[in-house]
Amino acid sequence: MDYAFTKVDDLHYTLSIDLDTSSEVKIEYKYTKQVEGMTVADQWRATEKDAQGGELGNRLLTVPANNSEPIIVNDTVAQFADPTAPIEHTVVGNLDIIEDFAMPQFADGRKRNIRVWTPEDYDKDDTAKRYPVVYMHDAQNLFDSATSFAGEWKVDETITDLMKDSTLSGGAIVVGIDNSEYRMREYTPNWGDTKTPRAINTASLSSRR
Repeated sequence: MDYAFTKVDDLHYTLSIDLDTSSEVKIEYKYTKQVEGMTVADQWRATEKDAQGGELGNRLLTVPANNSEPIIVNDTVAQFADPTAPIEHTVVGNLDIIEDFAMPQFADGRKRNIRVWTPEDYDKDDTAKRYPVVYMHDAQNLFDSATSFAGEWKVDETITDLMKDSTLSGGAIVVGIDNSEYRMREYTPNWGDTKTPRAINTASLSSRR
């Protein structure tokens, strides 16, 4: 909501941002529609599209160093995606979702959905076979365009293709942790001037059945 626009009229909205331009600033951005009553997931799905309804990459604005003059950007949004449109799932392989997984290490009692992907030939009863495990954030974006923001990352398709050409013949398990409405804060470490950072620096490697 720090970047919500103010309505001017039915076709025009405005937003002013103050930037530290002691060095060059590159801003990537995209417009999304937020309407009262929409869920957070629907707000992310209601991203801007091109005139034909196709996906758009991030917009880019470069502000030169030591800039002191206002930079006016006039963008036109052709249309927004309809978050109520039928959802087409694109998962290749197996995807299990553990809902509301508790994170007791946090005092605020937060919970996240955990998405566990396994290859098509994965057999939970085969306790002898071992798999490397990849842990990833932004789980909604990893495997399924139906839950992703602006297109899935095709992690499932990529591992499947690597298995087919023997680059990764044994496959892998991917454990994805959902992001939340506090995504930017939770993924940003405290670099001294970060606004309310909530990230914890951790790293782990493991192998599981």
